[in-house]
Amino acid sequence: MDILLLRHGKAGKRKEYSGNDRFRPLTDEGIQDLILISGWLSRHVPEPDVIATSPLTRASQTAEIVAKELHAHRSIETWDELSPGNDPQAVLMKLEKVPEVGTIILVGHEPDLSTFGAFMLTGRNDSFFTLSKGGVAIIKDVNPEQAGSGSLYLLMPARLMRYHMVNQHNGGMVR
Repeated sequence: MDILLLRHGKAGKRKEYSGNDRFRPLTDEGIQDLILISGWLSRHVPEPDVIATSPLTRASQTAEIVAKELHAHRSIETWDELSPGNDPQAVLMKLEKVPEVGTIILVGHEPDLSTFGAFMLTGRNDSFFTLSKGGVAIIKDVNPEQAGSGSLYLLMPARLMRYHMVNQHNGGMVR
């Protein structure tokens, strides 16, 4: 199984949603960024067999945009295990229950996604990378029954995916 970790896009300011952070939506800029990022993903990753998201609004909106732009034919699954503060072992246990798949996209939050990614690479809960908003990590050849089984294939910040897509659309000129 290959796992694509995707941090949600840019969201509204936390102070504007005090007490209701789970409902904080993506900003217009965050939506536009994710459309560009999804364009990059559509050129570099296979169609996912599963897209799973945290139940928080900004993550589920991210998953919806990515699914639409990737023309994914699968429904989006909501996993409480991808909510902020969950232990990587909880996500691993959920992965163990997923029928055999080629590619799965997990949409969530920091620092939880990078901690889970490090767990799948090393078997330890010590993160050694951080995903920017809209950033992606791809971990290949994961055995969902064994932490530390995967290989880091790609770690890409959102700004590089945006740059590539804007550069490509402007005939080589970034404006």
